[in-house]
Amino acid sequence: MQLSTNVAIGTMNGLRARGAQLRSGLPLADDDINAALLGERVARELGIGDGQSGHGIAVDSVPMRVAGIIEDAPHQSALATSIVMTPATARRMDLLPSSRIVQIGVEQGTANQVAQYLPMALLAEQPQAVSLKLPADPRSLRENLMADAEQTTLIITVVMVVVSIFTVVNTMQIVITERRREIGISLGLGMPAWHIALQFLLEAMLLGLCGGLAGMTLGSLIAATIAMCMGWQFMLPWSVALVPFAGAVGALVPAVQATRINPAELLRSN
Repeated sequence: MQLSTNVAIGTMNGLRARGAQLRSGLPLADDDINAALLGERVARELGIGDGQSGHGIAVDSVPMRVAGIIEDAPHQSALATSIVMTPATARRMDLLPSSRIVQIGVEQGTANQVAQYLPMALLAEQPQAVSLKLPADPRSLRENLMADAEQTTLIITVVMVVVSIFTVVNTMQIVITERRREIGISLGLGMPAWHIALQFLLEAMLLGLCGGLAGMTLGSLIAATIAMCMGWQFMLPWSVALVPFAGAVGALVPAVQATRINPAELLRSN
């Protein structure tokens, strides 16, 4: 059976640094020149299962012994579709590339110190030819994620405030339209206009406050439940508290409109 696949070159230490692990079989020795490890998908394509030994394959017409089956690191899949051989085997087959990728595992917090001496240790005669890619600092990564989350939450809060204001304005305009006769009679009997404005302002504030608090409480409970089930940290930004007070802003326009009703014209029209 012929199969076209990738060839990965590495040692067992390098595979462990990547997070890969041997699913079955025996590990490769660094000086082994006639054995290889198969990725789990390659092994499945060739019909080789766990616990089976003694299989032989040919890579570019070079016979090799299948030492075992390798499982790639979590969230990685490159090794699953590859044949893994040692640098000694690759040198024998003239497969060593001009540039190589080396994965090195270090203790947390020591990456910067190791990076200072790593080029000289890997290629002493030409250390400037070694390029390094350091993993992101967990603390700075967390700070960046938190900043992005706060910015996204702020944008969502602004949208919620605008929608709340628009809803309160529409609702109060409908209420004022339905109560125009009552407003006109009150103004005609001498009630100050600011009393009318204050009445509708308080009504709209109460409407927005109760609706906003109810919505925020229900949304917080749902978000907290989802976060608990998923094992996430529940956060409630302070900006969300602005939503219930959107009714006060949305009540200004209807309250002013209520004071501009002319009772004389209203009574003549009726």
